[in-house]
Amino acid sequence: MPQGAVDRDAYVVCELEQLYQALNRRNVFASPSHRWSDPERGCWTAPSGRAVREDILAVLSLDMPVQEHLAELVRGLDAGVGSCC
Repeated sequence: MPQGAVDRDAYVVCELEQLYQALNRRNVFASPSHRWSDPERGCWTAPSGRAVREDILAVLSLDMPVQEHLAELVRGLDAGVGSCC
């Protein structure tokens, strides 16, 4: 096989394996569809979601913006990986 080429059969098997795992987690959704769409999509933008958002974030102790929170988690992971290797 030439350098940089992709083995199509191996790629198909990999994709099918990922689909199988997602199906087992019930994490595959059809769009656009009301019956088979992601039930969590739009939770934060609906009026009922906006009403409870602050309470949920307080319970989870998430008082900083999402990007800052994720950046802090990444720094922690990087520090942990760097110290063990």
